[in-house]
Amino acid sequence: MSGHRRPGDAEHDELEVDDTLEGDIGAVVRSVDAYLAAPADDRRHELLTALEQLDDQLEAGDAFSGRWLRGVLPDPDVVGETSTHPIADDVQQGEFHAQVVLVKAAKAEVAGPSPSTLAALRTARQGLSAEQAVAPPPDPA
Repeated sequence: MSGHRRPGDAEHDELEVDDTLEGDIGAVVRSVDAYLAAPADDRRHELLTALEQLDDQLEAGDAFSGRWLRGVLPDPDVVGETSTHPIADDVQQGEFHAQVVLVKAAKAEVAGPSPSTLAALRTARQGLSAEQAVAPPPDPA
């Protein structure tokens, strides 16, 4: 993935993330919250569905970014963009990294639920919450 970095304090640098991708990540986070509240097969299935939707969006973004590699389009500035005029959300780098960690932990839990994968998912969710707590509020654009 490639994203546009804005100059400034490294802790607060933002990435521009495709709005649809960020929405799919949000769906995964909500599914993780539901699953952590009551880890059961139906909730794990809902989490799997959210992860599959996210994977579909990531594949679409990868396919689109492959076009610029062939010289058809300019280098994408938005993580996960799927068009030449993406709608982007500004996401703090630390928060985006925590989202990636959470998605990986969720995939591990769905693939093979165990006490250790569940603990890793809880830790990843706590890490994302901590990053969101220190992130500056979004600009009211």
